[in-house]
Amino acid sequence: MRTRPRNILFIIAEDRNDMIGPLGGHSQAYTPNLNRLANISVNFKTCMIAAAACSPSRMGMLSSKECFNTGAYSNQTMWDNIFPLNQQISFVGRLRNAGWN
Repeated sequence: MRTRPRNILFIIAEDRNDMIGPLGGHSQAYTPNLNRLANISVNFKTCMIAAAACSPSRMGMLSSKECFNTGAYSNQTMWDNIFPLNQQISFVGRLRNAGWN
């Protein structure tokens, strides 16, 4: 018997603000699709970052290594320079190894 594939939809927003309805909204922001998604999903309303740039935050989220361990403090840092091929399994790689699509 073949089992049904398991899937995860993982959405992360790098721009920390409260403009969407589930986070309080803004009078000029109309977000009905995000409101519906928020009603059927898990929402985290607080976050902490170690570096105020997208790349180090994304690298940290996907590798579970803080920027003070990776040395990635800016958006110019390349993933391959920090994590040589096959030496670090990312969040996505761990999910794939566990059977997720």
